[in-house]
Amino acid sequence: MENAAPMSNLKMLPTELFAMVADYSSPADIATLRVVSRQCEYKIRRLYAERCFTNLPILLNSERSLREALKISQHPVFGGNVSTLTIHLDELPPYKSSARKQKQKQLLQDIHQGSAQQDDIHVPQRKLLSELLQSNLKTLTTIRLKSGSPPLTKMDWSSNKTKAYRALASRYLRPPKQDDRRAFSIVVGAMSDTLTHSPENYKISTFSLENSEHTNKAWSFPLRNISTLIATDTISSWRNLQPRLKSLELTLNITPAGQSIEVIDLFTAPRAFGRNMPELESLTLNIPRTGCTCLSDYPMRVILSQTQLPKLKVLKLRNAVLTDFGLERVLRQHFLTIERVVLERCFWGERGERDCGAVKGEMEGRYNVLEVLE
Repeated sequence: MENAAPMSNLKMLPTELFAMVADYSSPADIATLRVVSRQCEYKIRRLYAERCFTNLPILLNSERSLREALKISQHPVFGGNVSTLTIHLDELPPYKSSARKQKQKQLLQDIHQGSAQQDDIHVPQRKLLSELLQSNLKTLTTIRLKSGSPPLTKMDWSSNKTKAYRALASRYLRPPKQDDRRAFSIVVGAMSDTLTHSPENYKISTFSLENSEHTNKAWSFPLRNISTLIATDTISSWRNLQPRLKSLELTLNITPAGQSIEVIDLFTAPRAFGRNMPELESLTLNIPRTGCTCLSDYPMRVILSQTQLPKLKVLKLRNAVLTDFGLERVLRQHFLTIERVVLERCFWGERGERDCGAVKGEMEGRYNVLEVLE
C-alpha cells in the first residue's frame, strides 16, 4: 500500500512528459517515441493522434518534407489519419543565390529554388505529393495552401534542426511571385492525378488558398492574363477538381498595383476561376491588401454571375468593393439557396468610398442574410 501513490503518479508521468515533448517536436519525432506502459500508450494514441496527425504541414519545395510526411502517412499506428494537408508554397528565390553568400549551402540542398518556366511542373515534388495524397485517400478532405509565413520549427524539411539554421532559412524563403503560377500548378496537377487514379475513393471537398493576415505577402491567384504564362494542363486539372468541391477559399489578385480593371481579360478570368461547381456550399473570396485592391465591383460581379453555384449557402468576401447593384444581382441569382453573406473589411460604393462597417446597420437592415464584420 505504501507504493500505491507513487505507482499512480508514475503512470501519469509519461503522459505529462509526452505533452511537454509534443509541444517542441514534429509529428515524425512523436511517432518514434515509446512509453513505459500499454495503458499510457493507449492514452497517448487517443489524445495526440488527432492533435498531431490529422493536420499535416509540408513544405512543397522540400523533397525531404514530402518524404517525411509520406513516412508519417504510412506509419503502422498513426498513419493514414490525415484529414487536412497544409501545403506551404514558399521557396528560395531563383534569381539570386542568397544561401551561397551566407555559406549556407545546405539550404539549396533542403529547399528547391523557384523556376522561371511555368510549364516545369512534372517534378519530383508533384510525384511525391501524389503519393502522399493517395496514402491518405480514406481520410483526406481538406487542402490548404499557405505562403508568406512558413512555420518551419515543427516541419521536417532538413536534417539540420538548429534554431540558427531555421531562422536563416525563414529569412530567405519567399512566396512565389504574383505572376508565378507554377507552385499552384504542381498542387492542382497532383490532386488531378490522384482523382484520375482513384475517383471512387477521392474525398477532397475543401480547398483554400489563404491570405496571410500578418505579412500580406502571401501568393494570390492572379486573374490578369490568366491564359498566358501558365502550364497548359493546369486549367483543365483545376476544372476537373471543382465539381467535387463543397468549400472553396481563394485569394484573388484582381489587378496589379496602379493599374485599372481594363488590364483584366474578363472572358478568360471567369473561365480560369471556374464556371461549374455544382456541389459548392461555401465560397470565400479574399482580396489582398497589397496595393492591388481593385476599386470596382465589376470583376468580382462578372466572376460570381458566370459561375454555376446551384447549392451556394454561404458567401464570404474580404476586402472587396461592393455596390447595391452588384450585391442585389448576386443575391437574386442565388436566392433559393443563399443563407449568409459575410462582409469582412469590405468597402461600399462605386469606387469604394465608404467602409462597410460605417453603414453596417443600414446594410444589415436592408438585406436580411447580410452580416458585416468590422
